[in-house]
Amino acid sequence: MSQKKAQLRAAYRQRPDLLEIEYAEGKVQLALAAAGRSVFAGEWQVRLILADGRELPVTGEWEAAVWLADEDGDYMELQTHPTEEIRLDRSLFLSRDGGLVFLADTVVSQPGAPEVVALQSSILLDSALKATPVVGGREWQLKTRGFQARLHSLSSSRPGDDGVEFQVSDGALHLRQPCVSGNGFAPLLVDWHPLRARKPAVIKPLTVSEQRKIVGPATAVAARWQCGTEHLLCYRSLQAPELARAVLGMHTWYELVLARLTKPGTFPPLIQIEAPDEDSK
Repeated sequence: MSQKKAQLRAAYRQRPDLLEIEYAEGKVQLALAAAGRSVFAGEWQVRLILADGRELPVTGEWEAAVWLADEDGDYMELQTHPTEEIRLDRSLFLSRDGGLVFLADTVVSQPGAPEVVALQSSILLDSALKATPVVGGREWQLKTRGFQARLHSLSSSRPGDDGVEFQVSDGALHLRQPCVSGNGFAPLLVDWHPLRARKPAVIKPLTVSEQRKIVGPATAVAARWQCGTEHLLCYRSLQAPELARAVLGMHTWYELVLARLTKPGTFPPLIQIEAPDEDSK
């Protein structure tokens, strides 16, 4: 990984899965090649909307906070602070098995921060791709000759909720995630594995609990993605726990978890990321 640039790669082959990242001058540029086909190419824009309707500028430098590579895939986390009390994270994961990318924006606010009520992001799609929405509001299909990819929203907010957006227009993907108490999480899954291409995907928000009490979306959120026989669990803590939290039979202290569900109560993790020191107990 060179300074302000990175590559996440699934395999060194003739038509690789490759996610290229550049995060200089306060901007994040992405280029995703899926089986050699361009999917994203351009700036991954982000906007934070305040309670009074103003936009909180996100102009500071992005820094690489986490970099991991193992047999499951490559993971990178970028971080910036629009104010001293507000942290903005960008999570990027490319599966080593191929055919899957996870992207997410997270805003976490400390007491005294300006109130962020919405997190918005957008990224340009390759112009050769035709985008079609799927009934249910959580999926878009991208097609061109000989290639298909699918975009899935893993938000714990349900389609139709006030302020939620997951749309393709003017050649770009647009997401809008409402925030609660200044905290919000906007996850996206990109899937182009040919064995999953014709299988319907089901995404369900999950209940998170701590000390046997349900916690709200300002504290932690989770969702489950199922496509055929494959299941993924996505969990994000937005406030540090006092005890391990529980979701779908999994107990965790981690800030971010992306895990496979192989059988009831078994969650081999693809990603397990600890909270930075500033948020730890």
